[in-house]
Amino acid sequence: MARTIGGMVVATALVACGPRYQKLEVDKIQSVAVTLDDPGQRFCAYAPASLRAVVTYKDGGQARSRTPADDERGHLRVSEFAWATTHGTVSSLAVLALPHDPLAWFDAAITVSARVVARPALGGEAIVHPRFDCGGTVELRGADGARGGEAEDGGPGAPGPDVEVALAYVETERSGRLVLLRVRRDDAPPEHFLVAPGPAAKPFVLDVRGGAGGQGGQGVAGLDGWPGVNGEVGADAPADRCADGAPGQDATDGEPGGPGGPGADGGDGGRGGRVLVRHDRRFPELPGMVQVIVDGGAAGEAGRGGAGGRGGDGGAGGAGGKAGTAAPAGADGSPDPSCPARNGINGASGARGADGPPGPDGVPGTPGAPGSIEQAADDVAALFADELTRGVPVVTEGGGS
Repeated sequence: MARTIGGMVVATALVACGPRYQKLEVDKIQSVAVTLDDPGQRFCAYAPASLRAVVTYKDGGQARSRTPADDERGHLRVSEFAWATTHGTVSSLAVLALPHDPLAWFDAAITVSARVVARPALGGEAIVHPRFDCGGTVELRGADGARGGEAEDGGPGAPGPDVEVALAYVETERSGRLVLLRVRRDDAPPEHFLVAPGPAAKPFVLDVRGGAGGQGGQGVAGLDGWPGVNGEVGADAPADRCADGAPGQDATDGEPGGPGGPGADGGDGGRGGRVLVRHDRRFPELPGMVQVIVDGGAAGEAGRGGAGGRGGDGGAGGAGGKAGTAAPAGADGSPDPSCPARNGINGASGARGADGPPGPDGVPGTPGAPGSIEQAADDVAALFADELTRGVPVVTEGGGS
């Protein structure tokens, strides 16, 4: 009976530790489809999108490939399929990422496909649709200051950059009217973004804050106190005399630990960036379609004071001298029991020195001054001349809203 029960336990364990992924039965496949976990096959344009292969078998059953959000169990391996897209890339985890510049794909049919690796003739494809109402943040902040080393002040935050923003409307076939946003940072090449207008859209943010000041370094630790001096050993009494040993000498106390050094100061925050927002003069509402942040960088935190030094240990008291003994009383060499001599008393041990006090904390840095935002209304044809030359459908006719 015991063997039977043991065998059942082993069998159960083997089942529990079996394959986690579902096996792809290639010979039974009827069709393959590609989908997003969205009924409308829509995804946020500036965020990665997880693709899924859905396999339908000839008996009507289905199996689905795994996405990064899924557990392995009950799903097909992503590697069973070869993935492709007409725009952007598909990673080894079947995650679609579009090219950074939306002007290359915003009005194109974005087709994704998956083919069975073991039988490439079996596959499917789908058209997916980017959304532009998901918001987002363009990080243009100044660099944070470096953290100070020991007893070093934190570095200052870098100022936010000088940024020029240009805004206009574009008319698209697939997404309707969108806001075209062009961003130039200092002398870097321009970047383009498309944003859905209207109150339903999440905010699209340009973060042009100054960098935060670095934290000050910790103060230097105080020096440990010197240990006390050990007491001298008391002198022994003459061995042939009945006399007490001399007392041991008292030890000295340990010296106190030194104070910790002061903490270093935090770095100053960087000034916020300077932003010029230029827009199509016919549409004064355009600057409100994006949120621009030009706050100064946060002050760097103060460094903590250094730890106080450890007090020195007290010295050990000297041992008392040995008592003298009288001449042996008998032939066996035993001591004379009538001799009252004793060993000398031990000297007192010194006290441990006090620990040194910690050093004072440093001073926090100063927050950075806010930057500036200016607006300028311009002629759209001149403002977006390069984009119009590229065929971008910038709205050039009609009045304000």
